[in-house]
Amino acid sequence: MSDFTTDLFLAEGAVEPAVLPGKLVLPDGKSRYTYSIELGEIHACGYDGPIYIPSYNHKEERLVWNLDQKAYLVEPLTEQEIKDLDDYKVRAQLHEILATEKTVLANKELVAVARESYFRYFGKCQYLLDSEESLSWEDVPVAVLPKDITQEQVDETYNKIVDQQWFYWKQAYEIDSSTPWVLHVETRDRFVPPEDWIQGSIPNGEYMDMPARSVVEAQEASNG
Repeated sequence: MSDFTTDLFLAEGAVEPAVLPGKLVLPDGKSRYTYSIELGEIHACGYDGPIYIPSYNHKEERLVWNLDQKAYLVEPLTEQEIKDLDDYKVRAQLHEILATEKTVLANKELVAVARESYFRYFGKCQYLLDSEESLSWEDVPVAVLPKDITQEQVDETYNKIVDQQWFYWKQAYEIDSSTPWVLHVETRDRFVPPEDWIQGSIPNGEYMDMPARSVVEAQEASNG
């Protein structure tokens, strides 16, 4: 006895194969459930099979049922059929993307630059969906977002950079009169030197005569 509940069989007089019913009545009047039946008993009930389903490349081929051969055959798709299939799948993907638009933009924690990026992204998706041109996967836009998209993430990154660079920035500001925080997009327009940092107040080389201190100690000293 074997389980044939998931196999395809061609019933007598049918034009396409299908799964078997849950129970078959044998010629002698006995019944068998298709999860526990002999293949010969299935054939005795007028079914051909099981029907083999060959593997194929879904992007470039398709399965075609051939009734004369009682078999599935693999046929190549035409170039236009491949384009049409891609167009259908791409549009389905765009619909899925746009279905998330309200939820994404409803996030009140989004920073302005992230919100603008999402607006552009969803706008491109809608533009493509409205297009009558055939679409390919290369047409699907990518959301170009900043690393930090919420204010909490922005603040976390900002604080991390400031903590790491504090002592170096103080040195550069007081010795070279430079403002190295402008090299970081996260701190460029936000960081303001503390009042006790005096630009250009320490002659170059004077730090060499200062006692060695850890960065943490230097930061604590700078903070008063």
